[in-house]
Amino acid sequence: LPSRACPACVAASPSPRPYQLLWAIPIVSSCPAHGCWLEETLATRGYFGLWDFDRPESRPAPEQILTLDQRTQDAFMIGHVDLPRRQVHAGIWFRLLRTIIDELSCPLSDNRPSGADTIRQIWKETGYPVRDGQTLWRPYEQQPGTVQRHTMEAAATTIALLESSVITGRG
Repeated sequence: LPSRACPACVAASPSPRPYQLLWAIPIVSSCPAHGCWLEETLATRGYFGLWDFDRPESRPAPEQILTLDQRTQDAFMIGHVDLPRRQVHAGIWFRLLRTIIDELSCPLSDNRPSGADTIRQIWKETGYPVRDGQTLWRPYEQQPGTVQRHTMEAAATTIALLESSVITGRG
């Protein structure tokens, strides 16, 4: 798998450029500190010498992704996440996030009609086809990188829609 890193973090650090563990986790897509997408590199983790000559441009990540990734970073670093109504333990956060990812990835026929309608609504909000156009179900970790990124965008959209009461959670 290619390494991913924040171009701004790499540019700001002296050689050998430390690698952040969070960048290796596929449920994290952005750098909340710099507000940009993580970019792929073929270099080994922790060595970004190639970026001295061919550094990718920082691309701004959507606010919903930054919020999601900041919460995931908090879960890793401090052991809890501050949600609008309460604080939740990191274990609860990761279980919640995994449940959302699985619900967004499973075939619509596995859901009740009202659940399928909500999933369609979420994917429509992201601007991607339902399940990002996948015809076969695969676990998140086996999805192509672009499908993983789109699924995380859909997860971030789901959380934003839940927090703004546009959709209602059933669990």
